[in-house]
Amino acid sequence: MPVFHTKTIESILEPVAQQRCGDFTMEQKLKQRICIEFCVKLRISATETFEMLNKAFPNDAPKRTTVFEWHSRFKAGRISIEDDPRQGRPNFSKD
Repeated sequence: MPVFHTKTIESILEPVAQQRCGDFTMEQKLKQRICIEFCVKLRISATETFEMLNKAFPNDAPKRTTVFEWHSRFKAGRISIEDDPRQGRPNFSKD
C-alpha cells in the first residue's frame, strides 16, 4: 500500500502555515503538492492533475508549469513535499 503524507501533514504545516510565498501561504502550497503527489500515485496525468487543481482551488490554483514540475518530480520518485534548501538569505524572519 502506498505511503501518503497525510499522517504527518499537520506537523509539516504548523510551523510554516503563516509564511507567505508570493500570493500563496506555504500551507496552501504544501496542500497542493500533496494533491499532486496523490494524483501521481493514482497514475493521473499532469494535464488532468492541473485541471483538477483548478476545480479544487479556483482562486488559488498553482500555475500549469508548477503542477507539471512537481508532477514530474513525484513521478521520478521524490518523497518530500517541501522546497529544496537554497543558498543565500532566507526571505522570512524566524523571530
